[in-house]
Amino acid sequence: MTNRSLWWVTTLTMLLSSLTAAAEDDPWRSVSAIPPSATEAGSGPAVILECPRSLDNGVYARPVREPVHSHLAPVSFQEPTSPPPPDPPPTMHTVLQPPEPAPPASGPVPPPPPPTDAPLNQGVVIDKPLQHSFWDRCKDFISGCCGEDASATGRCLLQSDHAFDYFASPVTNPFLFEDPRALTELKPLFIYAGAPRTNPIFRGGNEEFYGLQARLAVTERLSLTVNELGFITLNPFNPAAGPPGKFSENTGFAQIELGPKYTFLRSEEWKTVMAGGLIFQIPAGSPKVFQNTGTLGLVPYLSAAKNFCLPGGWGSTNLMGTLGYDFSVTKQRSQFYYMLLHWDYNIANTNMFFPFLEMSWYHYTIGGNANIPGFGFEGLDLVNFGSKNVGGRDFLGISPGLRFKLNEHIQAGAAITWPLLKQKEINDYTLTFDIIFRY
Repeated sequence: MTNRSLWWVTTLTMLLSSLTAAAEDDPWRSVSAIPPSATEAGSGPAVILECPRSLDNGVYARPVREPVHSHLAPVSFQEPTSPPPPDPPPTMHTVLQPPEPAPPASGPVPPPPPPTDAPLNQGVVIDKPLQHSFWDRCKDFISGCCGEDASATGRCLLQSDHAFDYFASPVTNPFLFEDPRALTELKPLFIYAGAPRTNPIFRGGNEEFYGLQARLAVTERLSLTVNELGFITLNPFNPAAGPPGKFSENTGFAQIELGPKYTFLRSEEWKTVMAGGLIFQIPAGSPKVFQNTGTLGLVPYLSAAKNFCLPGGWGSTNLMGTLGYDFSVTKQRSQFYYMLLHWDYNIANTNMFFPFLEMSWYHYTIGGNANIPGFGFEGLDLVNFGSKNVGGRDFLGISPGLRFKLNEHIQAGAAITWPLLKQKEINDYTLTFDIIFRY
């Protein structure tokens, strides 16, 4: 072969090699028949790429000219999908707590983890502090005074005995009719008594008392009572018929009555309470309204209360009574026995409405010598005139009324009293009102 021929062969060979390399580098070439050797050799199935197309307009791209063989597992191509939306962020009121660890497969169960310090409603902006009512603040103040004494005995210091809240305190004859429970309370009082027209001095006049009572429960058995503290008004319609300078329309400070009381029987199982006490009558009031009679009066008494349940869920009924004797250290004051009874009905055991009926009995044993013999009448629990000729006389009265409890701390009562005997003393009728603020 000549040199010229060798040059042409070499040039053609290089040109064909360049074209072959360019064809192998071109990714967009037609797909020919799959050589059988590719699958028979065990190199795995061949991957055939279809003509790619655009996702927007569906126009086919340039086809692939040769199959692409792969030694990997076949890959299926799917159209891309949009990623799932992210989880919504937690709201302002959501409290994110870490998941509790799973208990171990064996052995004792570990105690729960201590509470975290993460506050509830984290992120909430509070513009104003919480407002509490006046009664809520009073309740918080009273509860804060209990201290350790409440946890040890179930009763706060100086607190009333609330184991018998189904009882209703009496209303009439408030200076002598004593509830046997140990109570801590303030009781404002108003009494209006109309005198009988047959009374030679009052002739249909009236008497009034406005003041208060106070009680302090030192323990659940021992208590101190202030039975009378206030003012009395006497308004006779015929003052000229009385002793000169003795009777006229006047208002003055009343005598003071106070003393100790001890609850010696207290049974929650029997629903029974009994107490004994002593009232000191200190005649330190105004002489214009006969509140300075004698030197000192002493009133020992017994008081008891019992609850009875009614069948059929109709509620319960309560009986309460006080029996005592009012005697004088000197002979100037009149002396008498007295017995006061109270019956009420606790409607459906709601401890709210207590319609009641009360009875009062006074028996004068000895008259006083503070006034002239012709005086002729006495003042029961309102006034001790010290009249001489009242020994052996009786007074009997009946009093319907209602006690209403807003709750155990605020109560109100009202009653009217009529005499049942001809002897009426200075009470033709009596209206009694009270409000109890009890701790």
